[in-house]
Amino acid sequence: MKSFIHYSIQILLILLYLGSNAQVLDARKEFSIVLSDSTQLKVFKKAGSFDEVSDEYYSLPSHLKFSVNQKKEPEFSFLTYSDRGGSQSGILHFLMSWGLSLSQRKEVQTALEKIVGEDARFMGSIVPELDNTYNTLQIIGSSPLVDILSESATAIGRVPTFSNSKTACSFKLDHNDTETLKTAIADNTEDLKTLFLSMNFIIKFKGKHRAGIYDENYQLKTNLFELLNN
Repeated sequence: MKSFIHYSIQILLILLYLGSNAQVLDARKEFSIVLSDSTQLKVFKKAGSFDEVSDEYYSLPSHLKFSVNQKKEPEFSFLTYSDRGGSQSGILHFLMSWGLSLSQRKEVQTALEKIVGEDARFMGSIVPELDNTYNTLQIIGSSPLVDILSESATAIGRVPTFSNSKTACSFKLDHNDTETLKTAIADNTEDLKTLFLSMNFIIKFKGKHRAGIYDENYQLKTNLFELLNN
């Protein structure tokens, strides 16, 4: 019985070790690939464990965007309504995701083969860890819209760590804030360019100037102007 427990613990420890190292990136093997949409994508080789030689490559999280429905329409809605007194208010709701499309993954694979050889295997975006200090979508920037959305939020979604997963945000705006946001969107004002939506992650690396495995903070952000006009 003791022998069985001993071996079971050993197997569990090995599985935990392998799991924690499944997507550790080799900081010494970094490549920059420019996609057809002009995005500069950072791609890293997977860090091998023990005597393993890996031919797997992962990209850092990229392409923060409004998610799309089955009709390929952005899941973004801004509705206005009038109360009994005739005062207009608004409800804003959107779903966000990040990650590469299938065609973009194929594009990266082709580019990677030209850089490192035909044995290279692009595995897609890494599955990062959640930054528990900023575990929900962040609304940041110098735009006056930042305070409007922050104060009117009724639900702010948790940051997804799997690519192309969705998170939802909802806002209930009063009359003045509704008019401000409606004008900004209709006129594509500069205020949209200085409001950023961001997601924060922890990426595990190995190599370069540090010993062992270490964590690095990584932020993915896009302004509201780009989100609405792409």
